[in-house]
Amino acid sequence: MSKIDAMNIGRKCGIVLLLAALLILTVSSAGCISQPVQEPSLEEKYADQLAAAKNLTTIVETYVVNGSQALREAAGIIAEDPTNETLVDQTFADIYTAHTSVKYFLVVNPEKQIIDACPAENPIITPYISVMVKNPETTYSADSPAITMKTVGIGTGDEILVSILPLITKDGTYTGYLIVVFDPAIIYEKLVKSFEETTGYSAWIIEQNGNILYTPERSQREDSILLMTAPNQTELNILTQAILNTKSGVKTYSTYSYGKLKIVNRVAAWDSARVPADVSISSPIVVVTSDIDSTIQVDTPTRTTNLRLEEFALSAYLSIQKTGAKAALAEFNKPDGNFTTQEYYVAAFDINNTQLANPYRPGLLGADRTEYVDINGVSTVKMFTGRAKQGGGYVTMVYENPADNMESQLKVSYVLPINETWYITTGEYYPEIRAIISPDTRMEMIQYGREIIVFIQKEGREAALASLNNGSHYRSDIELSIYDSAGNSLVHDPNPWSTENLLGITDIYGASIGRDVLTIAHEGGGFNYINLPSKSDATTQLSLGYVHPIDDEWFILLTVPMKIIETV
Repeated sequence: MSKIDAMNIGRKCGIVLLLAALLILTVSSAGCISQPVQEPSLEEKYADQLAAAKNLTTIVETYVVNGSQALREAAGIIAEDPTNETLVDQTFADIYTAHTSVKYFLVVNPEKQIIDACPAENPIITPYISVMVKNPETTYSADSPAITMKTVGIGTGDEILVSILPLITKDGTYTGYLIVVFDPAIIYEKLVKSFEETTGYSAWIIEQNGNILYTPERSQREDSILLMTAPNQTELNILTQAILNTKSGVKTYSTYSYGKLKIVNRVAAWDSARVPADVSISSPIVVVTSDIDSTIQVDTPTRTTNLRLEEFALSAYLSIQKTGAKAALAEFNKPDGNFTTQEYYVAAFDINNTQLANPYRPGLLGADRTEYVDINGVSTVKMFTGRAKQGGGYVTMVYENPADNMESQLKVSYVLPINETWYITTGEYYPEIRAIISPDTRMEMIQYGREIIVFIQKEGREAALASLNNGSHYRSDIELSIYDSAGNSLVHDPNPWSTENLLGITDIYGASIGRDVLTIAHEGGGFNYINLPSKSDATTQLSLGYVHPIDDEWFILLTVPMKIIETV
């Protein structure tokens, strides 16, 4: 081959190689231009929120495991001699004062007879007994799981959270079982509130069967996320099934928020708690939510009025008399109706605490609001109904203000009975008064009250009263009083409203504090508001009270000052 031929071949090869290189470069460049950018998955996009859900789940797991261990230790002690009242009472007292979420203990022998209870057996726990003890389908034995925790429906239509532990001696003898009744809101409120304040997310705690153990939306009517689904809420239906059928995940969805009165687009990240194998618990599911955006469903009304609160309530009453209950309720339920103004709106309930009207809460109409409590734990609807039965009057509460971005604010409501079957209420807000007590303070009130009750039971009435009246167990931050069932004062700290008889005390609106407190004590205890005039100046003292029965004859009342309110 000649030198010229070799050169020609070299040139041809070079051209071919150059064309190939250009082709590869062109194809590669085209690929870079046309290849779509891959969107991150929801898990990747909301990794921080999912991590927050997993962190809260770990906290819940630790809480459940530690609580279970404490109960198992108590059951082990009691099992050796369930009839030893001193031993049982001391074991109960230790847990009762340390764990504010525990409401009642019951010890049941193998023949299903109650042999001890703490607090002492009383009408308040009768519904629990009929379901958990006398129900023939309820059976426990030495072969039962170490702990069974579940929600149980009781005769009142409510559900309670209970733990049941077989009592097994060290040698394996079955001596009965222990029932522990919990308040699920107290179990999780402190954990969740701390989490929400730290992260900015909201959190729900749900059982695997859908029962809601804790919700950030206190106005919500459903007790189960299964009841929140609806034919026109496909996204929520899909989310519900995903939460109950997958251990962990992230989804976006749209739903109506009772608490915010808006249609909200949300992100939900969830994770399932793990519990010990020998504990039969419907493992809690932690759901952490954040809002992407929202659409207001109820606009702030443009209508206004110059009427005072009582005058406005009276005008609503006269409308009922004129148009009839059906037409009046329809008007009360209109966000742009004649009785929804910038200053007030009308809500209505029947004597069984069923919601009949509220222009801002259409999803709650027909709901039983008996168990509703405000942000401070006060059963405000029960207070409404109680005041209606007394002929009407004022009730202090903390509630979301529709005119101020649904902020929880102090509200003074006026209750007016229509007849013996239903009543209306309307109120005005005081946004300048911050009247919210932290969960920590409320838990301290419960714990302090239990310490006093256990002290009285241990020392005996006479010795305990003498000691308490001499200043033992005194606290500067929580005021202590003890009364008998007739309202007579037995113990009290030096506070502005100390009196020989509680029934003689009325608040600034003329309502009998004694009647309210006695009712709460009879119903098993709880929180309330006490708003008293000062004897020395033109102010009132607003306090949060906590009431708890000591036994059938005595009860304890603790108060924490909230705010001094100027009245002139």
